[in-house]
Amino acid sequence: MLWPESDRIRNHALRAALSALFSLGCIAASFAQTEPPLTVPLAGGLPTASSGCDTGIAGGANLFGGSSLYGNVSAPAKVRPAGDNTTSDLSVPLYSTANPGDNIPLYSNPLAGDNVPLYSAPNAGSNTPLYSTSSLSNNYTLGGTGGDVGSGGNASPALCHSGIPLGEWLIYPSIRLYSIYSDNLFLSPIAPINALSFGASPSVTAQWTNGIHTTTIYANVDTDQYPTNNLINTFDRKATFTQTYAPLPDLTFTVLGDYTHTTVTSSLTNSIPTAISTPVTTPTLLPNGNFQLPNGEIVSPTGQIVGNINGPTSANGTSVVNPYDQYTGTATVSKIFNGGILTLGGSAAQTDYQFTQNFGPTAFTSFTTKTFTEDGSVALGPLLYAYSNGVYSMRRNSNLVDPNSDVYRVDGGVGTRQFGLFRGSAYFGYQGSNSDGSGSAGGLIYGGKVSYYPSLAWTITAALDETINHAPGNAISTQALSVNSPEQIPLSSSTRITTPSLQTQYQIAPQWTVNGNFSYTQIYYYGSPRLDNAWQADAQLNYEIWRNMTLGWEYEYTDIISNVPGSSAQRNYLMMSANYRF
Repeated sequence: MLWPESDRIRNHALRAALSALFSLGCIAASFAQTEPPLTVPLAGGLPTASSGCDTGIAGGANLFGGSSLYGNVSAPAKVRPAGDNTTSDLSVPLYSTANPGDNIPLYSNPLAGDNVPLYSAPNAGSNTPLYSTSSLSNNYTLGGTGGDVGSGGNASPALCHSGIPLGEWLIYPSIRLYSIYSDNLFLSPIAPINALSFGASPSVTAQWTNGIHTTTIYANVDTDQYPTNNLINTFDRKATFTQTYAPLPDLTFTVLGDYTHTTVTSSLTNSIPTAISTPVTTPTLLPNGNFQLPNGEIVSPTGQIVGNINGPTSANGTSVVNPYDQYTGTATVSKIFNGGILTLGGSAAQTDYQFTQNFGPTAFTSFTTKTFTEDGSVALGPLLYAYSNGVYSMRRNSNLVDPNSDVYRVDGGVGTRQFGLFRGSAYFGYQGSNSDGSGSAGGLIYGGKVSYYPSLAWTITAALDETINHAPGNAISTQALSVNSPEQIPLSSSTRITTPSLQTQYQIAPQWTVNGNFSYTQIYYYGSPRLDNAWQADAQLNYEIWRNMTLGWEYEYTDIISNVPGSSAQRNYLMMSANYRF
């Protein structure tokens, strides 16, 4: 084994990675491998009790420059802009230049021959513009001041009402009812639990904004009841307070406080904590120029689906019932430059378990984490952009039983904006950890992805990720490597983890959407004959039965095959749900 050489490579790679982290920065996980914004979006507007509207364009300005917007016509419609417009391949206006210096996406063209705004339902006859101050069920102008809705099968302008007004606040209540069946609920190699459950998850979001200051309060309760096994019943709850201050359209400060109670926990905790955010209630412009819809889809400014925040909903890794409370505070500052974005962030969290987690010398009941991130990307021209990802997390155990640890992950890469029917990206970096009593570990990480858009309603993405981790022998860790795998791998394992994956999303019809995810993970253990193979396939079907109610079906199959006895596991997982937004 060439440990001295690998150590030298690791040290050089670490220096280069940290230099990249504090110079270029890193893209946050949800925005990684996507193009940076090339223009500055407009600031938000002030919702009023009389209109009951969502945040719109500042000052009630009409994005169309006094023109009308037409949708669902036999040929691509035209807009009478105040300036020049960029057009798509179908000659559909994509950008408005009504305000000098702005470049606000105006249209998608999800179906050939249509000219439906990006945030339209998009049901035939509907015409809800991008950044509309209305709900998806209404036809309303951006400024919230009147009609400006053209012909072409559009209904008359309706009252803007996407949130329930309460003074200067908007309230967004919703409830989700669901049922789950699994033949191995906790993905356990031994004694699998066959269970059927019924659950309910009411939630509410309250928001106030004056365009510069925005206050968002989110609360959710999720209870999952198992009639044949009351010991695994769950009663989770969450409350999040977010305060945003945007003195300039390109400068945003955010502070967030969160309380989360979780009933079921994985046997290994994530070495890098997952960032906490408030679920969106209306279409939201992301810092990278893409948009997140309330149903979890992420679309590009041209209307193409480029991702989905709603992955498989079942738990990964062996899990147990051990409730814990987690308190998290986060602060970030984000600055948009001409051709790039930079975000600095830090968070602190306290996690307290009800029972002892793990056994023997690795047992613990509580721990704290401090995590620092720097997010950034920059355009290298009209087609290419550069980005880097990085995070540094320190874990300290309150009861001084389980070893303390420091974990970091830094990578950088290049990507392309869409050219023709394709877009792609590739990255390279390093991850490492240092735990008291078990020494340091780490290794290279690299991969990439390619997205293909065979039609305006269909997106296919293929990705490959590899993580290498060299660790000292006989080490024990209660934390898992930050990898996308149904099997959790401890930081103390010397492994090479290779994961090719395929994701597809297809808009079958205006009300039907199907998502598919398939991945294969090979886990090779250095210095050991052990070899694990993990397969995971997930399919989701969503039906927007009404404009404020969505039905969903999900099936997930997971199979972990190991040549070590007692390490293989298999699971079938089914979920049916109904989500109603008041």
